[in-house]
Amino acid sequence: MSTDDAAWLEPLAAAASRDLVEMSRPAVRVAGSLSCVEVEEVFVSEPALTSIVVDGEDGHLGLITRTHLVDVLSGRLGFGRVLNQRRSIGSVADWGPLVLAADTDLTTAATRILTHAGERWQDVVVRAGDELRIAPSAAVMQALAGAFMNRASHDDLTGLPNRARFLERLAEMCREAGQHPDRAVAVLFVDLDDFKQINDGLGHEAGDDALRDAAQALSGEAQPGEMVARLGGDEFAAILDRPFADADQSVVEGAAQAAEGFRLALSDEAGLRASVGAAVGRRGIADAEALLREADLAMYAAKNVGGGRVVVSDPARGHLTLTEAGGLHRDPDQEIREAIERAIAEDELTLFYQPIVSLDDFAFGSVEALLRWNHPARGLLSPAQFLADAGRLGVADEVDLWVVDRALADFARWRASGVEGVPPWLNVNLSRHVLERTDLHERVMDSLHRHGVPSRSLRLELVEDTDPELLARAAPQLNALRDDGVLLTWDDMGAGSSSLKQVTQIDVDGLKIDRAFIAEIETNPSAHAVVRMLILLANAMELQVTAEGVETPEQLRTIAGLGATYAQGFLLARPTPAEDLLDVVREWHSTGRDRARGHGEEPTGELAGV
Repeated sequence: MSTDDAAWLEPLAAAASRDLVEMSRPAVRVAGSLSCVEVEEVFVSEPALTSIVVDGEDGHLGLITRTHLVDVLSGRLGFGRVLNQRRSIGSVADWGPLVLAADTDLTTAATRILTHAGERWQDVVVRAGDELRIAPSAAVMQALAGAFMNRASHDDLTGLPNRARFLERLAEMCREAGQHPDRAVAVLFVDLDDFKQINDGLGHEAGDDALRDAAQALSGEAQPGEMVARLGGDEFAAILDRPFADADQSVVEGAAQAAEGFRLALSDEAGLRASVGAAVGRRGIADAEALLREADLAMYAAKNVGGGRVVVSDPARGHLTLTEAGGLHRDPDQEIREAIERAIAEDELTLFYQPIVSLDDFAFGSVEALLRWNHPARGLLSPAQFLADAGRLGVADEVDLWVVDRALADFARWRASGVEGVPPWLNVNLSRHVLERTDLHERVMDSLHRHGVPSRSLRLELVEDTDPELLARAAPQLNALRDDGVLLTWDDMGAGSSSLKQVTQIDVDGLKIDRAFIAEIETNPSAHAVVRMLILLANAMELQVTAEGVETPEQLRTIAGLGATYAQGFLLARPTPAEDLLDVVREWHSTGRDRARGHGEEPTGELAGV
């Protein structure tokens, strides 16, 4: 781990405390008695000036912007100059500008801008001792957006760089790799195989200790200039920069042997079993995300063959498993692809449904379809265990369309049951892969018509960090769906680096706040600030807001108080099989709804789906 990564970045609230003075300029001040035309001359003499502070009687401060003065001197019918040029500037100034102390942090400043009763986006007056300065509102909001995108660069528990810092460094090293043909950049994706058993059997403190031990073991195996990071949960990653190839082995073989060193370090020094995926950056590669994804897929391939081993991704031969003898064995992707295709054709895939609760009346507002795979040999699999392979092998779009169709069939059956309290909406996730299809609109509308479900009952959830170019290509299909009544929602808002831009790229009807922020909303002022800002943004855009991952009464009370529209999480209802959902609806309608409505009191346990 490089020395510049040793210091941790403070959480968002502290990171957003950049001095307002840095983004402001000394204010130009004029007396309120000056005429409008005299103040116009000041603006003309300083073309970059956007606003001027107006000094009133008894120390009152006003503000006149260039645009407002132009409007005054133009007038609705063009007679403004004749009528207003001799008026005092004080008579047209805004005497209620937003005035902030110089030590106001950006989170507070942005919130004040959003809630200010005056002209919301005009300049802010900054009081720095006896000096007045002017800070553009846009600069404050842009700086806060930068703080969101550059949250902590390190993991609090282990001290390792986090995912954002890791990808930043990986991108740098990928670009550098093209200048040194004798070296290669390898990425390792490490997942602890038995971490859940440690957490469940020995408790979270033991789990935290295991993560710290893993971090120390992995860091000790890295060479100078290489980086080890914690991506989240029990997942780690490493960037290796060394001359893997020699007279006796290829680059891929060398990367596999290096990965085996990390796996053995975890075993020998920390007593932990791990699956390790490795991917090697070719000369000139600059896509850090793609390289990490290759390593991630290789790690899942290691899991799929029993775990506790190394799998390396070879661009020519696919996934190769390192054997005990040190050789590489090819695991054909075709078997995985055929298994997924069989799962679709033979109904091995199944759906669970998690209710989404309205915070207005605590009725079930919707249900979200959650995919599982009843694998004939491996049991019930979560999406994380097979969707990455489905995407890599080009069948994820068919999985998505199967989910849409099956979910609509289940939803139609519930609507026809006559059970009181059946949710009026159905949420279904769309992966980025299905957005490539030119027949997406046609396929979704066909399923709606076949099952007799109104299009306004379907909410399609889009991945928050969808590539902007892909989103632009998919826009005609998504807009056509929305024109036909289908609702669109951004999922996991705040989890990726592009959320603030993406939310305005296409018209949507709602957004869901990522569970990571909800989990820390009571303990981390930064998370609370992010949630509040996202809700304010959504309310300003008239979007429905769903808070994901609500697991405590305190979280429920907080997000309700901040103005969220819906809540989803284990506190309210767990995912349930389709055949059991109507029982959950009946129970909720009879008793669970009233218990949830009393969220101001301490609930005694989960409210539904026990």
